[in-house]
Amino acid sequence: MEEDYSAAATLVTFEAPLPLLRTPIPAGSSDDPCLLGPFVLAFQDDRTWKSALRACQSKIIYQCQ
Repeated sequence: MEEDYSAAATLVTFEAPLPLLRTPIPAGSSDDPCLLGPFVLAFQDDRTWKSALRACQSKIIYQCQ
């Protein structure tokens, strides 16, 4: 029995990647760039911020169990 190594038989398709929940933007003077670095993370809206918060909380709970 011969195995099929053609592109049609071996190609793996993936769903389109999710857009980034946050993006780096230049830090303002009130963000103290000397201490924290030249960038801060900004969320697109409240929904993405809440999603990221829930993901972090879930990871922390999982790691502490």
